[in-house]
Amino acid sequence: MSTLINYIRAGYPLIWLETFEEARTLITIRHDLEKLSKSGLVADVLFNTYTWDCADGIREIGIKGGRQTTGNPITKNVPDGNGGTVEMPTTEPLDPLVWLEATKDNTIIFLKDYHSAFDKDHSPDAPKAIRKIRNLIEKLKASNKTIIILSPSVKIPDELEKECHKLSFALPDREGLRLILKAICKANSVSYPSDDDSVIDAALGLTGIEAENAFSVSLVETNGSIEAGVIKREKALTVEKAGLLEVINTTESLDTVGGNENLKDWINRSMLLVGEEPRAFHAHPPKGVLLVGVPGCGKSLAAAAISTISNRPLLRFDVGKVFDKYQGESEAKIRRCLAIAEAVAPCVLWIS
Repeated sequence: MSTLINYIRAGYPLIWLETFEEARTLITIRHDLEKLSKSGLVADVLFNTYTWDCADGIREIGIKGGRQTTGNPITKNVPDGNGGTVEMPTTEPLDPLVWLEATKDNTIIFLKDYHSAFDKDHSPDAPKAIRKIRNLIEKLKASNKTIIILSPSVKIPDELEKECHKLSFALPDREGLRLILKAICKANSVSYPSDDDSVIDAALGLTGIEAENAFSVSLVETNGSIEAGVIKREKALTVEKAGLLEVINTTESLDTVGGNENLKDWINRSMLLVGEEPRAFHAHPPKGVLLVGVPGCGKSLAAAAISTISNRPLLRFDVGKVFDKYQGESEAKIRRCLAIAEAVAPCVLWIS
């Protein structure tokens, strides 16, 4: 998250972070901020971090022993109608903005699922929330305060388009999954798998929570071991749950593809470029192939065969499923499909 940290250091007042993993996102950012404060790059600056959501209101967060800590909810005083006041939770969309304006400098507040507060069709406070943020922009810059919106989808209002900067929080990479796997093994007092590469390969494309769940299911089903086959099955169910990509299990080979001799010869020659040895000579396999023909001529079968002989997972991307009636939703679905495919890579992406 070096880009996000640089944005914070540069004084960006409004950042939208696209993520499904709130907990991992917050822990990662908080760790990076602590490293920054100890690095000497920003002397005497320690950022105060808070979260807000519509259920618990504003809470201070921190990191202790590698885990996220959460403070008590911050309340506000509201007139009780009898000349006195009563403490109420800060759960209204305007509450974190009003609080941020009055609080101390060097503060970051993470607004969870705040995209719903910008929905003018369903949130009566949407115009006020947008206007309040616009009023705060210059004040936030001057006091080194940052608003970071966390949500699985990004819908920036037109009024905030020029002030808001969008980033995406990547899925766990191989090293991130390896750390999760080690933590699961340690927590359950089981041996770390000797063939961890196959397990990590099987888990690529999962979020941190999804990977933890898949590893745990494997421990239960296999009486204390983590098997790549179980992880692959769980990943298939997870990927298909979104309704955008489908994991195809296939054993097809080029022998089952009738005709298409030129195509099969090209595939066989391309497979010679797969692996570490050709890469050492700067030889890389083709990135893709476009197959055009009438139904039944072997296009789908060829995709399955390529998956089998290259020993890579086959993901089917049905373009018809991504179209949506709302503006921007189709593009968001395509970006999500490609992000999953990139996380699972190396793989065979079958676009149909």
